[in-house]
Amino acid sequence: MLVTAAAISSVALLLGGLAQAPDVQARASADTITAEPGETLQCASARSALRKFMPKRAPKSVLRSLQADEARMCAMATELVENWDGSVSEQTRMVDEPLEIPNKWRAQQLAFVNDTRAKHGRKPLRKCARLDRAAQKYAQVMANTGHFAHTGPNGSSPTVRAKRAKYTGGVGENIAFGYDTNAQVMAGWIRSNGHYRNLLRPQYKDAGFGAALSKDGSIYWVQMFGLGGPCKVRR
Repeated sequence: MLVTAAAISSVALLLGGLAQAPDVQARASADTITAEPGETLQCASARSALRKFMPKRAPKSVLRSLQADEARMCAMATELVENWDGSVSEQTRMVDEPLEIPNKWRAQQLAFVNDTRAKHGRKPLRKCARLDRAAQKYAQVMANTGHFAHTGPNGSSPTVRAKRAKYTGGVGENIAFGYDTNAQVMAGWIRSNGHYRNLLRPQYKDAGFGAALSKDGSIYWVQMFGLGGPCKVRR
């Protein structure tokens, strides 16, 4: 389910301007919502809202992953509970899974970005290890400090952070926090016009990604896009 505390921000090509977007929340309509067998009304509402939440410009891969997220988050578990009178009855509860950043999440996020670009005739971006380093380091800074802005707490810009990772040339950046999965944060960026334009800019050639979990349980996400600088990391 898309969380209400999510926030997103993007910086355009060569830091040409900021595109601030409002918080994103899936909202169910006033239509009658019918729960499927074994499904709570809350999950049925989320499922209904999801179908109306994503714009047509989103690729099918993001929508499928969002649906999988919803199914996982709405998973139910049934257990036997002893009642006060000694009888036993079944009790259904939501499965509470701990929040974590999955393995190989960068590959999925790059696939989401390139699927979005392909849907609109843009060339795919290549995975860039140096941009990965810059994005990951800044995601960790934000997770550690709670700072959320394109200008770092030490005054750094995305371009400066990329240069420190040995990536030269112009860069763009999308940042977000409060989304639990790749699909959710991509959905937020796709729905936001400023972030969406950043995803589709034809001048970009490279991409790097960062994600870090804060102590309060929020994931801070960073996407960095480059114009074609050096990407290979020297060991």
